[in-house]
Amino acid sequence: MTANQVTQISEDRYKNINSMEGEEMKLTAKLIFDRLSEHFNVRYTVSNNSNTVIGRPVFFQNNCDIAGHLCIVSPQNAPFATLDNGVFISVGDLLPSFALESIELLTVPFDTGLSALFNCLQDIFDYYDAWENELTEIIEKDKGYTEIVECATKYLKCPISIVDDDFTIIAFSDNLGGDFRDIVDQNKISASIMNDIISDPQFSKGLHNYDVFEFNVGGELFLSYNFKKESKYQGRVTLYYKEILSKDAYKFLLRFLAQKIEIMLRKFGFFLIQKQIFSSLREILTGCLRNMPPEKQYIEYKLNENGWSYYDEYMLIRLQPEFRHEWQLHATYLIPLIERMWPGACAIENDQYVVVLLNQTIYSSKSDKSFMQELAYFLRDGLMLAGISRTFRGFTQIASYYRQTELAVSLGRDTDPMCWHYSFDDYALLCWLNNGVLNFTPEQICSRVVLDLIAYDTENSTEYYKTLRAFYNKKYSYTHAADDLYIHRTTLIKRIERIAELTKINMNDPDVNLYIELSFRFLDKVKSSGS
Repeated sequence: MTANQVTQISEDRYKNINSMEGEEMKLTAKLIFDRLSEHFNVRYTVSNNSNTVIGRPVFFQNNCDIAGHLCIVSPQNAPFATLDNGVFISVGDLLPSFALESIELLTVPFDTGLSALFNCLQDIFDYYDAWENELTEIIEKDKGYTEIVECATKYLKCPISIVDDDFTIIAFSDNLGGDFRDIVDQNKISASIMNDIISDPQFSKGLHNYDVFEFNVGGELFLSYNFKKESKYQGRVTLYYKEILSKDAYKFLLRFLAQKIEIMLRKFGFFLIQKQIFSSLREILTGCLRNMPPEKQYIEYKLNENGWSYYDEYMLIRLQPEFRHEWQLHATYLIPLIERMWPGACAIENDQYVVVLLNQTIYSSKSDKSFMQELAYFLRDGLMLAGISRTFRGFTQIASYYRQTELAVSLGRDTDPMCWHYSFDDYALLCWLNNGVLNFTPEQICSRVVLDLIAYDTENSTEYYKTLRAFYNKKYSYTHAADDLYIHRTTLIKRIERIAELTKINMNDPDVNLYIELSFRFLDKVKSSGS
């Protein structure tokens, strides 16, 4: 190609591009081939498994520096006699005798217009330069990961997501579609989908990759890149592969995008601002479960610091894999999910289980949903079982309430194997009959009917506990119980009706009556011993 021909082809643009050397984004030969194929009949030939990264196109001329550039040649001036590497685009077929060595060669028909070819190549570089410039501005102005993903989706034309190490969706493309949105709840991938992902051997294997890698989910191809800090997995960016460009081209572009995300990740240190609000609560819960609770004054201070109260109403929930399915709990995923999903929830890993301390006072004030219903859906989707303690106040006996979660599951699975969750209150009588009272206090083992009456009497200066106790002592005789209490029979009847209204007691159930009788006797024993 002559110097005059070069001058005729967008001379001003060419000079402008040369002045920008060192600033523009470089592209791979395969990406250029993919994009150029949208406009021209292009062939691609490579001598080995190469995918060279190159800069903007230059025309081959004697004594010109073509290193690092896409070099436009013709069969008449091909420089292959003196070069053994580089990326070239030939206008017209080269002779079959040229030596490929480490050369990548793109070929367009001889009648291709040079101006159209050159300008098309410049447009391709301009396109990705604009993308890089937008990404750089986003990073410099700390606009965030969502803006990065939106920008990348616009240029790459494929759905993209960033997910952190506990599978929180940091950012995802708006055009991911309904199917993807169905698996996202409160910015978390749902437990059912996560169960499929984390149980797939590809997932565990993929955590060790240090470059772009591919994997299949449901027959769909995804490309991912892991982010790591000191070899510890922090999350990944994933591209849902659409056959707009070749897989190799998308791998290059995803790698470039990941490098940009890495810059922002190094600036921030993490994908989300880590919420340390519950760190002290987790420390307290861990100590209490190990029978080493901190001082009450310290607990109260830390609870108040987090907007909780020592005398709020609490319960413990222990999560474990559903016994009919073989998979393990993934605490790294579950704990932050639970704490974001349920107001007033603090969770830790303990003995390979996930233990949740739920502040029911907080939950009730911030959610209008039934917690037990929400728990049932969560367990079903995640293929888990839960043991649930009875409610309590204070932190001195948390280890005993944790024991209740264990007993609830062990007893419940024998009697109700198809349930997803087991509350200790439903099996407390069975526990008593099988094991005695163990080391439980009356508040932890006695019938809720009896305990609720004691609490109500204390608060309202009534005598419902004494009334029910007399009624049971006199074998459910209204007349004899009324005489024992020195009240009118009609008054007793009204009291029993009120007790039934308050406690929902079913006096026709022999197990209920047995449980109440045992509770009366245990309370008498504790009272007589001065405990």
